Amino acid sequence: IRAAERCSLIHAVYLATADTDTYEDLAMQAVENGSFDDLRPGNTNQDATWCLRVRHYGAVSNEKKERRHGERARSMALERKALKELTPLLKTFGGGVDLEHPDCKIYIFDGMRKDGRKVLARRVARGPRTSVMAPATRICVTNTPLCPVAAYSMCNVAGIKPHQAILDPYGGSCATLLAAAAIEN
Repeated sequence: IRAAERCSLIHAVYLATADTDTYEDLAMQAVENGSFDDLRPGNTNQDATWCLRVRHYGAVSNEKKERRHGERARSMALERKALKELTPLLKTFGGGVDLEHPDCKIYIFDGMRKDGRKVLARRVARGPRTSVMAPATRICVTNTPLCPVAAYSMCNVAGIKPHQAILDPYGGSCATLLAAAAIEN
């Protein structure tokens, strides 16, 4: 988890909890295998907030929706359907729904498998958001800023630790300092 949170090349890490053809079967498998037991009342994360997302990938997906951003699409209609069919699982959670900043993000991935089966997963770690460091979004003294991915890579190779002094000899865009600050947190 710590490695994923430091690596700019990783978007997120997921733990697959169930794998079947229907949303109802996903819920039943997750209840049976106890993969979300920590979110139930009386357990470690009983007050944790959560949200559910359905993602469709590639041509294997049954969704006919146009994919504007690569091979991934999100369907609000199918998220509503999934919420209804996952009710046996979701009703066991102690915390509430938070669509903005949930403690636990639950995903259903559709179209990733050639056999058409859906995968229920929970996000366990997220990589750093390098887009917030994009030089185009802030005033930059130089016209050749360091790519945020390269800055994160350099800071990871250097083994940046909390409260460590950082020298950025080419501080025009401050990409190295920003990456070090993001990794340090």
